[in-house]
Amino acid sequence: MNDRNAGGKRSLGCNWSWGLPIRILAVVLISAGLFAVCDMVAASTQAAQADSDRLKALSLLAEVKTALGGRRWDSIAVISAEGSKSSYGMHGKYRSIDQLSNGFFLRRAEYPLFLNAEGLDGMGRWRQDNSGLLHPLDSDEAIAVAVTESYIARRGFLFPERIQTQFGTESDAVEGGRHVKRVRITPRGGREFTLSIDDVSRLPRQAVFQLSVHVETVTFDDYRSVDGLLLPHQVSIEHGDEAENGTATISVYAVGANAAAPLVRPAANISDVAWPADKRETIARACLDPNSGFFVVDAMLNGQGPFPFILDTGGHNILSPAIADLLKLDVAGKGFSTGAGAGSTPTQFTKVTALRVGAVAVSNQPFLVLHIDFGAASCSGEKPRRIAGLLGLELYERFAITTDYRAGSVLLRPLLAAGEKAQAIKLPIRFTSDMPLVRASLNGRSGWFAVDSGNNVEVIVFRNWAQTNDLSPEVVASQSARGMSVGGDLRFQHGRALSFKLGPVDLGAIDILFAQDKQGSLSARYEAGNIGNSVLKNFRVTVDYADGAIYLERQ
Repeated sequence: MNDRNAGGKRSLGCNWSWGLPIRILAVVLISAGLFAVCDMVAASTQAAQADSDRLKALSLLAEVKTALGGRRWDSIAVISAEGSKSSYGMHGKYRSIDQLSNGFFLRRAEYPLFLNAEGLDGMGRWRQDNSGLLHPLDSDEAIAVAVTESYIARRGFLFPERIQTQFGTESDAVEGGRHVKRVRITPRGGREFTLSIDDVSRLPRQAVFQLSVHVETVTFDDYRSVDGLLLPHQVSIEHGDEAENGTATISVYAVGANAAAPLVRPAANISDVAWPADKRETIARACLDPNSGFFVVDAMLNGQGPFPFILDTGGHNILSPAIADLLKLDVAGKGFSTGAGAGSTPTQFTKVTALRVGAVAVSNQPFLVLHIDFGAASCSGEKPRRIAGLLGLELYERFAITTDYRAGSVLLRPLLAAGEKAQAIKLPIRFTSDMPLVRASLNGRSGWFAVDSGNNVEVIVFRNWAQTNDLSPEVVASQSARGMSVGGDLRFQHGRALSFKLGPVDLGAIDILFAQDKQGSLSARYEAGNIGNSVLKNFRVTVDYADGAIYLERQ
């Protein structure tokens, strides 16, 4: 650099060099202080840039508030909406409530074959599945996402003074043919999201944020005036999971200035369960099929069967097309189902009048019809039978279910019955979506692992968690392997962990599979892995969602 300033004197800056050996001593004496000054200058510059970026974002959001109704928003406590929603290839009634005072929200859709809902209230985030029962979304990942969902529901970006939030800007873009400006927003404790704003109208167009597996995009369209506010009359959600996709068309808004009444969750109504008159438990025939590695249980459908089903803590109630045809079931809708792979499989929907497992019956249950071949299974050397589908979340929400791998049986009891097992090891469960998670540790690294009785291979370790925890020097990966899932082909690397602990139970060294795919559920960013039958078969396993726990009894 030029070492003379305008006045002819030597200038000392952060990008400096000394040309003569005689000056080396001076460099040694002052270098430590100079580097400290350079660090402070760089930090100060970065802070100034961040502050300028924040002010730019806040200025843009002030224009957004003006465009949407200005100070009229300051007196709004609740916004409710009614209309219709299109999803699953079907149309149904839609209702939503957003409480701006606290960020609580409710979304409900009612289709011809089923209804579902989700929300956030004082007890936390929850989801109601298509069969009418609900479970919490309470993992660390789900809580972080809920903070951001709540922020968007309460229009927190219109009130930057109310909630501690980091703001910044991103480069302008073209989205859907519109030029947009983009603001980066991170509510405290939440997931960062990008809000796209129409460059001309200053109306919000999209909110985009990263989930553990997918990216969620919420699109706002068809703004109209409602009681002094501009509100979107079309809201679309694009998500990697069909259950989250859809477009809501709003026909009526109601805007309230008074404190919002508490949101009421749907009642946990299990009136569709019919027990025998003389008992409240039943045992169903089942087995761990040695060929497929699946744990299958017999079930009757509409008085026909029994049919073998995979008992799957990681799945939903699903039928094969062949069984739907055999039972002459009406199917409707058109959707897709994702899985461990990067792709998806077409789905339709139907309803089974009577599902019977053992001596207990469940009436009017919606089922996915999944266009995939589940293969065959056999118990006790019997002739293999085609697997009819899966029994999953909807069954586990209704019963405390004990899987006895050694005895080859499934015990169903009312929820909260598992608490009687004081001698068993109790593992608390959490949910990011519809699959239970438990704490486990691999080579001393602790993480949340999915408990997936539909996993018929070794413990699967997710690539992001493995990289974050630097497992590669300790776990020697050998040959590669391939697999299949609802989402298509899977790629793995075989490995062996030095230790694996499930709660307090030390299973020692175990074989594992490193997931290599960058899409699909095995690419999760915030969970550690997936535990299947290779581990579960060592225990008598009781799952009780109402108790929020899985119980293990060593066999």
